[in-house]
Amino acid sequence: MVMKQFDVTQKTINGTKFFIRPFSGFKCAYLSGEVFSFLMPLLSSIMPAISGVAGSDNIMDADVSNIAPLISSGSAVSGAKLEKFLKMMLTDYGNISVEHEGETQTLTEDLVNEIFCAAFEDMIVLALEVLRINFPGILLKIKDLFGKLPEDFQEKMKELPNMVFSTRTNSQN
Repeated sequence: MVMKQFDVTQKTINGTKFFIRPFSGFKCAYLSGEVFSFLMPLLSSIMPAISGVAGSDNIMDADVSNIAPLISSGSAVSGAKLEKFLKMMLTDYGNISVEHEGETQTLTEDLVNEIFCAAFEDMIVLALEVLRINFPGILLKIKDLFGKLPEDFQEKMKELPNMVFSTRTNSQN
């Protein structure tokens, strides 16, 4: 029998190789609540700016100057919440290893600080990859329990890079 928990996905980010193992079933159940409590307020706070992009079907065309006040005006994201979320995704459960200085080792807070120093966006990319591996399509799978999500919201969410709407692949990249 193949154990899914030992199915490792390799992801290279900015030249650094990461090896990501999925969380266990019960850990995913716990983390899904944490993920939704972090992401949903954030996403709902930026949706007005994303939905207002006239003549574009690309989320990246949204004007950051319109999005930033929406995020900062509410309590959707704080430094403490973001740090807690990133630690849960990257270091708290030992599910990520990294090839660093010629050896493969479990990703720790010290390694995160070293690898992602002045490269915070790469830390976000890794966290999104962990979400993609552990929660493939969860919003699409449960939408019928709560009613259909607005079409515009679904379409905009699909544009987020490899987030929760992507399907799981065993891709090495």
